[in-house]
Amino acid sequence: MAAASPLSRLAAVNFLLRSIRVNPVSSLATPYSGDVARALDALNEVDREVQAKGWKFNRDYDVTLQLDVDSKYVIPANVVRVVNVRRSPSAPDLTPRRDTDGAMKLYDKKNQTFVLPAGLKAEIIYLFDFEDTPVVYREYVVRRASRVFQDREQGDPSAARVIGADEVRSLKELRQHEGAVDGSTIFDGWSAARILNRPYPQIEESLDL
Repeated sequence: MAAASPLSRLAAVNFLLRSIRVNPVSSLATPYSGDVARALDALNEVDREVQAKGWKFNRDYDVTLQLDVDSKYVIPANVVRVVNVRRSPSAPDLTPRRDTDGAMKLYDKKNQTFVLPAGLKAEIIYLFDFEDTPVVYREYVVRRASRVFQDREQGDPSAARVIGADEVRSLKELRQHEGAVDGSTIFDGWSAARILNRPYPQIEESLDL
């Protein structure tokens, strides 16, 4: 018997389709049907939202900001959050803001400038491709996305309860996995950090795990 493969994007979309009793598809080649397009939208939305919370696999600590030739920090497209740990009252108070050239950069609110001193450090949360994330993470995201998708498409309370129970179980397993990585969880130590959100389509800071 062949070994089970990790949860792919296609398998995730088919999981969502089954939640509304739609037959699975054999590929995600365009053009998509309406059901497939909406399932992909729900999966990508939830994936971005959950990754933006910050997990062991997509959070790098104590990263030295790499300034450009103008001593500014351009926020890369795959960065969804910068956690600015202010180690002293004199440290810059950073926030994402769009510069005159249209690029998103870190802005020092205290000194009202995009120009930053060299050597600043921050925690960076990256957005990875769905298939490059841990399987336990994908299992949680696909169940959460399935609940969201089913609610939007059909709004069946009994189906929502079943899917919701699976979602809760998957979240528990994901949190256990997080703790097993280094003995802590994503919720440890956040009170010492100032959270900075980069504006990103369909990511909502108010949503919590």
